[in-house]
Amino acid sequence: MDKEAFVKIKEFKTEVEEDIPLDMLLFFGSRTTDHYRNDSDIDLMIVSEGFKGVNVLDRVAKMYDYWTFMCPVDFICFTPEEFNERKNRFSIVSEALATGVAV
Repeated sequence: MDKEAFVKIKEFKTEVEEDIPLDMLLFFGSRTTDHYRNDSDIDLMIVSEGFKGVNVLDRVAKMYDYWTFMCPVDFICFTPEEFNERKNRFSIVSEALATGVAV
């Protein structure tokens, strides 16, 4: 796992939680393995009640406001209900749950 990225993600989580309570933050994808490249992005799945009533694109845009690191990142943002609807299906949610690291 990319330990430097994990430290950055924990700092990111602290910043976000000053404004938006998070139900879950999962770090997943290649950087959670030993098979990532230097140009690999960071994949984060974020679950929050605070996303209710907020457009999906606006959720992601808001997360970029908190991301201050010089590393590419992909945010996938769900409400708890959206997350629960997808977690038992073959989806990116089930992949993140199976292989991801809770932050």
